[in-house]
Amino acid sequence: FLNVGDAYISLPPTAVIGVDTALAHASKTSPDLEFLLRQYSKQQRDGFNVLLLFLLHERFVLGKKSVWWPYLNLLPKVSDLRDFHPLFFSEQEIDKYLAGSDVRKCIYRYQQGASERHKAIASDIFAAQVLGGDVLFDKNKFYW
Repeated sequence: FLNVGDAYISLPPTAVIGVDTALAHASKTSPDLEFLLRQYSKQQRDGFNVLLLFLLHERFVLGKKSVWWPYLNLLPKVSDLRDFHPLFFSEQEIDKYLAGSDVRKCIYRYQQGASERHKAIASDIFAAQVLGGDVLFDKNKFYW
C-alpha cells in the first residue's frame, strides 16, 4: 500500500527528455545538433525551443534509429493531430465550433505564436542544415 507522499513510480533523470538530457545526448551523438541546441539554450530561459528542436531531430531525422524512438512512437502522428489539435484547425472550423467563445481567441493567439516561432526558427540556416528542410519547413512536422 502507498501512503500519502510515497512515490508511485520513479524514473532516473536520464530517462526523461529535458533540456539537460537533450544537450547531453546531442553532445554524444551529433556535434552539429549540440551546437544548435546550445545556441537556442542561450536565447531562451524556459528551454522550449531546445526541446522542440531536439524532438524534431529525434522524431523526424533519426526516426527509428533514435534511442527515444520507443517513446516517440507512442505519441500521436502528425496525421492524428490534424484531426483534433487546435493548432491545425482552420479559421472556418474555429469559427464554426467556437463562435462566441473566449476559447476561440486563445486558439488564434496560440496559432499565431506557433506560426511566429516557426518563421523565426525556419529562417535559421544552421537549423535547416541540422534538421533538413523537409523537417524544418514543413509546418505540420514543426507543429507536431
